[in-house]
Amino acid sequence: MSHTPIHLRAAGPDSRGFTLVEVLIALAVFAIGILAIYAMQITATNGSAGARKRTEALSWAANQMEILRTTPYDSLANGNVARSVYNLNWTVNDVDLDNDGVNDSKVISVNVSWQDRKRQQTTNLSHVRTGG
Repeated sequence: MSHTPIHLRAAGPDSRGFTLVEVLIALAVFAIGILAIYAMQITATNGSAGARKRTEALSWAANQMEILRTTPYDSLANGNVARSVYNLNWTVNDVDLDNDGVNDSKVISVNVSWQDRKRQQTTNLSHVRTGG
């Protein structure tokens, strides 16, 4: 039996592959990138949820405003109602637009409030209704 000698080469400039340090640095950079993407995803999800609640609140406000706009002029009055997580309040104030001493219009303001993750949020709609 003959043995074939094994020749070991010293690592030189023409060697191929990565060192352990290079692999660890690459993994660290990759991990930081993944964590940044994760943080962006959480921020985007929270922003989307906040936008959804604001859209729902504006929808409730617009719906209530339409109800008040079609209510007979002399029957308009202040009020409030709770719907889901939203609280709707509306005020009706008499105003004199032409400064003749006679209240000839009403300002209707609808306020919707809700509790967001960290603080109370509100949105408002206003409308001037004339005539009787």
